[in-house]
Amino acid sequence: MLSVILGQAPSLAWVELADTVYGIANAQDTFRVWIQSRSGNVRRFDRYEGGGGSRFLAAYDSVYLDGSGRVQLLRRYGRDNSNATFSLLEERRFSYLGSPALRIEIARGLALSYVHCYGLTIFEGSVGWDFGLDGGGLEDGEHGAIPTEVYPRLYRIGQVGDSVVGQSASGSFRIARLARPGACDTFIMETPSGNARGKICHMNGRIDSVISTAFRTYYSYDANDRPIRRVNVEASRSDTTFYTYDASGRLIETRGSGVNDRGPYRQRYLLRYRGAPASLSSVLGGDCLFWDASQRRGALTCQPAGTFTALRLYDLQGRIVWQGSVRGAETFQVPLTLPPGLYYLHTDVGTARLYLMP
Repeated sequence: MLSVILGQAPSLAWVELADTVYGIANAQDTFRVWIQSRSGNVRRFDRYEGGGGSRFLAAYDSVYLDGSGRVQLLRRYGRDNSNATFSLLEERRFSYLGSPALRIEIARGLALSYVHCYGLTIFEGSVGWDFGLDGGGLEDGEHGAIPTEVYPRLYRIGQVGDSVVGQSASGSFRIARLARPGACDTFIMETPSGNARGKICHMNGRIDSVISTAFRTYYSYDANDRPIRRVNVEASRSDTTFYTYDASGRLIETRGSGVNDRGPYRQRYLLRYRGAPASLSSVLGGDCLFWDASQRRGALTCQPAGTFTALRLYDLQGRIVWQGSVRGAETFQVPLTLPPGLYYLHTDVGTARLYLMP
């Protein structure tokens, strides 16, 4: 993860990510939105997807931390469409066998697999993150509700570790990094789909390039030692990613473009911090709230006839941008003058996230 966010974070501990991330394709179409919320030692990430004038909650991940801020458990839920019910897709259990060793047990129904990482000094951005949270590692191609692709990762030696071994339904895999006295280390990747060998070149703990028989990756840094550009070249694709930071050193934008097996692409990720007040928890569900994102109209279908309910709409900075009231299941409409995006609707019976379409 980001060095400026990490600071001197404890080894293998969790750090806070952006409250809201917007994914934008072709510089105009929002294709995905992530929201982080917090409750005690639990971090929840919601992933909204959809198109054609509406968004629906497609997946959410719940991450449980211990008293030291280390990840203990991840539960991942998802559904195919807005009418389907959520199901528990998998559960991942993290155990620390004496730093810097990390074991991740993965349960999908009755199928069990594991990943064992050695030599890690930083959890975020490490192979522990890749195999433990993102789900985009070698053992599967799924993605959860945590926007790990937005952040730079594996750009410090301490995030790579000495070795990784794992066992999944598709077979076993192993990654080993052999430290050398010079500026470059060697590594070996053995997977069911094939093997790769190469070198990791670095200076002062930061990785400048990773060259292998399967891919090449290059990093560039700013004066504050933060990654600002990443170039990746593979046999079937190539892409360049730029990272932008604000005056406080927080990542605020990730821009990527390149060519893959489907042709050229462009995408942006906009990161927003300081979310709505923590007291605004999403408790209104579809059984109580009807919402038409394109028309910006809604109703509290669970309220008895004649019951007065106050409505307050918050933006993601916690500011009230609209107030109103309804009686019973009357229809209310949010002003069309408000900018499109995600908001929090706070009522007397609970709170929900609303997406306003243009």
